[in-house]
Amino acid sequence: MEILIQLKSLGKTVELVWSKAHCGIEGNERVDVLAKQAALNVPLLTITLPHTDFKAYIRKEIN
Repeated sequence: MEILIQLKSLGKTVELVWSKAHCGIEGNERVDVLAKQAALNVPLLTITLPHTDFKAYIRKEIN
């Protein structure tokens, strides 16, 4: 969570989005292609966070 606070103080926005894959959601395959292309065009930033930090939030959002 600390890294998210730091990013926010720098004016950055972080949005975590989970969606089911390969389940017929319109546009999902196109978005997957675009995300893969975008990932190849920018430096990778890896942040290790315990999954427990977001577990309750993710459950709330997907239910």
